[in-house]
Order: sequence, then structure tokens, then C-alpha cells
Amino acid sequence: MIVMNRKEGRYKDSLLSLLMLFITVPILTSCDRENIDFAEKIPISFTGSVETKALISDSDVTGIQKTGIGVTAYIQQGNNVNPVMKNQQVTYSDGDGKWTYSPVSYWSKSDKYIFTAYAPFSSTTATDLNAATMTFKDIPQYQSVMTDYEKEKAIDILTDTKVGSYQKEFSNGKVQFELKHELAYLEIRAVKADIVSMRNVEFKVASLILGDSNNKMAVMVDDREFTKNVLDNTLSTWSSVTYADGKYPLISSPLDSEIPNEVENNSLVLSKMLVAPFEFGGNANPHSLAFQITYNKVEGQNSTNHAITGHAVTINKFEAGKKYIVTLRFNTASKVEINTVVVEDWTTGSTYEPPVFNW
Repeated sequence: MIVMNRKEGRYKDSLLSLLMLFITVPILTSCDRENIDFAEKIPISFTGSVETKALISDSDVTGIQKTGIGVTAYIQQGNNVNPVMKNQQVTYSDGDGKWTYSPVSYWSKSDKYIFTAYAPFSSTTATDLNAATMTFKDIPQYQSVMTDYEKEKAIDILTDTKVGSYQKEFSNGKVQFELKHELAYLEIRAVKADIVSMRNVEFKVASLILGDSNNKMAVMVDDREFTKNVLDNTLSTWSSVTYADGKYPLISSPLDSEIPNEVENNSLVLSKMLVAPFEFGGNANPHSLAFQITYNKVEGQNSTNHAITGHAVTINKFEAGKKYIVTLRFNTASKVEINTVVVEDWTTGSTYEPPVFNW
């Protein structure tokens, strides 16, 4: 029989307790480690949807795939927001077909995220995480996109917001943006009436001007400002518009092309523009979109010049993400009328034809 005194018993009890502590600690550490490994193994990644008209496909390295997108992300915890990314540039790698950025951020297992994206990327874009807003500055009122050179200069604004958690909306670890246009698109076309008196008459537009003395256009400046609420588009605002007394010439392209007959169903495109949204109205601008055309009429050996002023009374504002197609119709030897005005969604309307502009 083994005899153990009280002192030895206390010693062995202490030894047993210490041994149990060593066994328990690795178990707790393993549980904690599981969560850490989850975060380390699941990076936040991005992809563009093929439904994003501004990004036709990941294999088509054009447009925003060249400039990259800017991403801001934050975790929402009650009334507080904690930033995870702030205007992070995410670029497309043609080699592996992925959107990458550095340093990489990792998913939290259960938190709710708000992701905002815009294109093209700019280091000057301001983000207020608490107010959930993005502010874009130095936006031109009008931008021509007729020539390759001007097309390279034209800057669109595309945005999207995604809200959710990794476990639900982003269960594959990727955030798929569907970027939408924030600017308006204006296209002006022309056709010739298919009537007997016009069939032997050749029309070539020499100049196209927006606005006249009674229908003033917004000042064509490059310092417009746009503030977008990333959670509620109805709260997005453009800076106020001022109007000029002058007019804005639009270069017709191509200048040497004859305006076709309307039955040919291939109207001549005179101008393509990006327009910062605004609304006509007020004492400074009581009417809507106005235009002035100078054209050459050639009939046999005779050539004459004509100047015409008209009004597109069905347009009273330019809305974000909308396409405005105005077709002018030369219906007599000295008169032009508004034939049709089509207003539709820029990317899903009936007149949508690829490739979509994706600056």
C-alpha cells in the first residue's frame, strides 16, 4: 500500500491542473487559428460581369481594362463603418485574365460589406466613407467622341455598388461589378426626305452648332462636379449649371459624306457626344435643345449654302445613363425638321449597337 501525505496530495493536484491547462490551451488556440486561416486563405477578389456594357468581356482588353477601376470597401457594423479599401486601383492582367490589386485584403467571415466601384480610375476621386459618397471633379460639360483622337480623350464615368457578406452574396470570394454609365449620350443624325423634288439634290452638312441666342447651352467647362451616394442613386447630384450667350460648334464627321435618303435606313451620324446630366429651364434658358445647321445643297451644276435653326422641343434634360438620338430630316430644299427623338437606356435600348463606348 502506498501512503501519500497531505503535502504530496496538494502537489499532485497542482501537477494535474497544470497538465490539464497544457492540454486545453492548444485546443483553444486551434479554434482561434481556424478563423485566422479562413481570413488568410480567402482574398477579396473582383470580376467584371459580361452584362456590364462598359466591359464587354474579360478577354477584350479595352476601355476600363486599360485604365483600371477604383474600389472602396468598408465593413458596416451598426452605425459605424470601418474602411477596408479606399480608392484602391484594381487593374486587369491580360496574362492570367484576372483583376488584381496590391496589397491584398482578406474577407472577414461574417461582417457585412459595402463595395463601391467606378471607372476609369483616378487618384483625385474623393470618398467619404461615413457619408457613403464618392465625388468626381473636373468633368467636362460636353465631350465629342467622333474621332479616334477625341475618343481617347473622352472620359466617361461608370459606377456600381454591391452590398453583402462573404457567406451569402459573395460566397465565391469574388465581387462582380456591373458598371453603369453616369453620363448621358447624345447622337445627332440626318436623313433626306425621299420625295421627288429631293431625289436629285445632294446635301452635305458643313457645320452643326448647339444653341442659339434664345436657347442658351450650358457653359462648356471642365470643372463640373458630381457627388454620388453609393447607397441611394436618387441622392446623387451634379453641380449647378450656368448658361452662356454663345453657341457650341460641333464638328460634323465626315464632312464630305452625302446625307442619305430616309428609306435607306442608314442615317448619317453628324455628332456623338458625352454630356454631363443637366436640365434645361429657368429664366436663363427657357427653351430646350436648339441647333443650327449650315449645309451645302448641290443640284446639277449649282451649289448653294444654307443656314437653318431648329429646336428639339421634346428634350428638356439630359439624364444619367440615357441615350438621346436626334434625327434631323431635310424635307425641302431649304428646310430641316426634327424627324425623330429617341430617348432610351444607353446600353439596353433598341438602338444599341456594339461596340459600346467604354472609356
